[in-house]
Amino acid sequence: MRNHSTFVILIAVTAVGAFAPRPGPCEEMQPIHYPAEPIVTEHQITLHGETVQYTAHVGFLPIRQATSGVTEGHLFYVYYSKNGVTD
Repeated sequence: MRNHSTFVILIAVTAVGAFAPRPGPCEEMQPIHYPAEPIVTEHQITLHGETVQYTAHVGFLPIRQATSGVTEGHLFYVYYSKNGVTD
């Protein structure tokens, strides 16, 4: 049964790649403009009858080459912080 499951998964992964959109010969990759500052939003959720207010921070950290300092990529992050915590 395990060999059969592996075969089905392999076919599914192959099929997804076959139907993925690919740029045509005339399409050019467009640069991504990363926001300079994190995007910050405020939220609240009720858990076990207690309302918890929190802030979500979303942004990109540059990945720089160690010796030249040239940005070679960006790391996406999401950071959640509970409002009103002082420590």
